Amino acid sequence: MRELIKHSIEMRRTQSVATLLTVAISVAVLFALALTTIGVQSGLFRSSERYGADLMVIPADAAASLDESAYLFTGSPVTMYMPASVADEVAAVEGVSTTTVQFYGQTLNASCCSASSPARLIG
Repeated sequence: MRELIKHSIEMRRTQSVATLLTVAISVAVLFALALTTIGVQSGLFRSSERYGADLMVIPADAAASLDESAYLFTGSPVTMYMPASVADEVAAVEGVSTTTVQFYGQTLNASCCSASSPARLIG
């Protein structure tokens, strides 16, 4: 039986190599698609876990320096302070499961954000 298989492969080398390459490429493509699918599903699951803020707390004195749309959609540098006790008050609100206090710092310069002078954006 082995002699028959060996003879068949030797007589049809091009066909045998083509079949072998087709199977190898097909397996590689299926493996790559499986890895991509698993990666996309994992990324979607993780992004849905940390979906974003349902509640955003802005300091009261921020209203004097920014309009409502500027809180989320612009990078206007403004000095604002919020007492640490606000996080405890927000955590006590019914329906709030977790709270996080976050601090962001970004250097602004003319090449980045068209600021007239170098500034620091912190949120």
